[in-house]
Parts: sequence; structure tokens; C-alpha cells
Amino acid sequence: EGIAIGNIAPLPFGSGHLKLGESGGNHFRIMLRDLTSTPTKIQESFENLRKTGFVNFYGTQRIGTASFQGAMSYKVGFHILRNEFEVAALMLLSPLPIPPAFDLLKDKLPPHCKKLSYTAETLIEFIESNRDKASASKCLRKLTNVKGFTKEKTVLKGFLRHKCWKKAIMTLPFHTRNMLVHAYQSYI
Repeated sequence: EGIAIGNIAPLPFGSGHLKLGESGGNHFRIMLRDLTSTPTKIQESFENLRKTGFVNFYGTQRIGTASFQGAMSYKVGFHILRNEFEVAALMLLSPLPIPPAFDLLKDKLPPHCKKLSYTAETLIEFIESNRDKASASKCLRKLTNVKGFTKEKTVLKGFLRHKCWKKAIMTLPFHTRNMLVHAYQSYI
């Protein structure tokens, strides 16, 4: 209560969460100190900024990261927009290649790395199979006791239930599907 940092203050309790489109955008004042250029060059730079603006690069917060848990979010969103649901689903299920060191050090890896290795191997086994109901069921059984990987498990369950990749993607929560498509919009 009553905490303020600069002109930023927390919203009153119970004011609710922001919804998509409710933010008026971010506005910042930036103070530059100890500039080493000439006043003329600085003025030219500001004039150029005023005329042309600047490229607003979105980071991993917006377009996702590639990790052991799958593809870049924006690539999955691209395939959803193109109605390429099987490709989108397989990208969500695809871990990045496991570094060769994992195989060499399997017995010495900490538990979280062993989990990643096991999960990656399980998902790769499914992707390289004929991707039918039996192989999806086997993959899901192997992942049952693995924490995390919620999107992957949801897509597999959706595929088992509907035997259709589009419907499997549609079993993901709306906000997740929306985030994937928005990631592609931000990327372009």
C-alpha cells in the first residue's frame, strides 16, 4: 500500500488484470548522461530519431525461446495461421536436439537434466513413429510422471481423443493459442 517508485505505483487490490488491448502502451522518459559526442551530432541523432523512429525489436518475452521444450512460439503460430495443424503440433512436441554430452554424462547429470533428456527422447520417439493412437498413448504414459510439459501433454491428449491434429491444437487453452499467433504477429 502506498508504495511508489518514480511515477509507478501498484494498482489497488481487486482492480483486476489487464486484458488484451487494455494497455495504452508503454511510455518512457530516458535520461542520457556522460555523452561523448558533439552537441551537433547529438542533435542530428535526435532529429533522425524524431523523423524515422526506431525499430522496436521484441524479445523472447513476445516471440518465445527455443529450448528443450520445443520450437520458437512464433513458428508454431505461423503454422496455426496457415491451418497447418499437424506441423504446428509436431513443432510443439519437438525438443531441440539433445547435446551429445548428455549421452556421455547420463549417469552424472543432475535430476532436472535427466528429466529433459528422458522427455526429449520420449517425444522424439513419438515424432519418429507412425504417430498413431497407440504411439501417442505410449508417449503420454511415459510423460505422466514428468513435471511440466503441459502443452505437450495437452496436445497428445487432444490427439488421442479426437485423432485430428487441428482438434488437438484446439485443446490448448485459448490464451495459449492466442499467444502463439500473437508471437508470429510480433515477429513480422
